[in-house]
Amino acid sequence: MSTSNIQYLECPHCHSDVMFRADGICLSCRKSRFDTQGLDPNETLINIDHNHRLPSCCFLCGEDTPLKKKLSWSYYTGPESSWVSLILSYVPGSHCRATHQINMPVCLPCTPSAKRVKPLSAIAGLECRVLVHRNFRNAFEKLNGKESLEWEADICISNTSNKSKPNPIKVFLSK
Repeated sequence: MSTSNIQYLECPHCHSDVMFRADGICLSCRKSRFDTQGLDPNETLINIDHNHRLPSCCFLCGEDTPLKKKLSWSYYTGPESSWVSLILSYVPGSHCRATHQINMPVCLPCTPSAKRVKPLSAIAGLECRVLVHRNFRNAFEKLNGKESLEWEADICISNTSNKSKPNPIKVFLSK
């Protein structure tokens, strides 16, 4: 089966690149892609890795800016089932709490809003998912390349020869 014929669109609610059901319902968040009332069409989601280069435009409004603001947030890193670890994560300096920092380009008018921005997720302090302006995403992708869909990166095809069985095709999907 060729994946080149499958089209994925960005959901206006969860910003995931997904296929939609025939009635327009997102398979990720279960909201209709046709219901865009109150949504900002310029808002989109990107994954920022610690190795990525950042463009010189504000990640909130998309305007050019030479200024950067250090954004910092803390998150829980303990075992999911341990309520003791969850309580300890609120103690400063705890091993169950980690802090992630990133210098994001922010224009002067957007600086107060940037202080309240928290990523949707952070992975081991190396990567975070952040809602940004579409102009920022376009400039980011020009610098770093367009990110492939997560499941496309995890497809593994085995061409080992085994005379007793046909060559298997193994597909490993994340999540």
